[in-house]
Amino acid sequence: MSFRPSWSRSRRHPKQAVPTRSTLDPPTEAIRRVALRLAVVTTAALVAATVLPQSDVDIYHRYAQELLHGQAGTRLPVEYPALSAAVFAAPLVLPIGYKLGFALLMAMTFGALVLAGRALHAGPGWLDRLTSYLGLGTVAVLFARYDLLPSLAILVAALQARRHHWSSAWIACLVGAALKLFPLVLLPGFVLAEWREKHRFPWRRLILTGLAIAAFVVLQSALVPGSVWSPLHYELKRGFEFSSLPGSLTALVDPLHLRWVYGFGSWEVVGSGHAAIQMVVGILEGAVLVVLWTLAWRGRLLVDELSLAVLSTIILGDRALAPQYLVWVIPLWALWPIRRAWLAAAALTTLTFPFAFSIGSRFEGSLFPATLVGMGRNIVLLAGTLAWVHERLKSRIAVDIATDQSAQNRPVGGTESGRNR
Repeated sequence: MSFRPSWSRSRRHPKQAVPTRSTLDPPTEAIRRVALRLAVVTTAALVAATVLPQSDVDIYHRYAQELLHGQAGTRLPVEYPALSAAVFAAPLVLPIGYKLGFALLMAMTFGALVLAGRALHAGPGWLDRLTSYLGLGTVAVLFARYDLLPSLAILVAALQARRHHWSSAWIACLVGAALKLFPLVLLPGFVLAEWREKHRFPWRRLILTGLAIAAFVVLQSALVPGSVWSPLHYELKRGFEFSSLPGSLTALVDPLHLRWVYGFGSWEVVGSGHAAIQMVVGILEGAVLVVLWTLAWRGRLLVDELSLAVLSTIILGDRALAPQYLVWVIPLWALWPIRRAWLAAAALTTLTFPFAFSIGSRFEGSLFPATLVGMGRNIVLLAGTLAWVHERLKSRIAVDIATDQSAQNRPVGGTESGRNR
């Protein structure tokens, strides 16, 4: 019998002792996967913004040219707040074409959004989920619309509100509202959350915000009379964009007599019952907002949950639900674990535009396929959002029950060690 030292026996199978690459450093593999996905989304969005026809970018370019070469103070955008004109004019200073310059500006904004999410602790897996949703649903328009800028403001506002940094949350909200009006709907939720936290109404913050808005209105009205309210008038006068929820209801009510007309920068679906649908959707939208704010006041929805729920209500009730509208909510979607319904809604959005829209546009005056796909997207988006709200409410109830049971099981007065802690 021969003697073999232990080190020689361990060398008989050297391959078994070598760990795999993923075992060595799994975080590195995850980082590489997310980085690759981020690069793919960025590259695809840049290609789409510069190669595909982009009518909105043409409108931005026209506004920028009118602002710089038209009569001073009379060339503000009709459908957007005044600060958007500065965004539209920025690509003109670059020594490249306007479409590419605007796409690069939005690419930098996308980078700022990613950095803001990481700096403000959006959570593990946030970037992975963000790129998944954006890649499926918004690549065709991501760098060809300026919605990334107000979306960045919304993300900063929601994350700062979640951390109870109320001043910066309000400022971010106001900056977003200066670019597009919709971030203002977050402010009632911030008021309720701060009131619950500090047990006093934030009168000072509310008054300062009101004064800032009033000063902005007075200044713009003095420079360009009547321009302050033009975005609101524009929104109230427009019809139902073919992929909006009101547009889907129009297709359900009168599927045999639909027609499509171009107006207000998009294709609108026209059918019977327009006034009734508009009234019903408006009433439901207002009622849902009241319910959500009531739930938040009772502590059933946290401030970040409320922000997403309110924004979802706004986009579903709006007269347009183009792909860029998902850019408003996707950074907040990514704060929670991936949801199949939201993935499906994102994929159906891309199927609606540009694919079904391009097919339908070949048939003169018919966007019926795109309208049907948009209807499917709206059903999935509505059902998925309702399911998410239901889960959040159930989780809050479970937390409250666990807290009550812990309080009941705690000895009255506590132990000696408990008092010393």
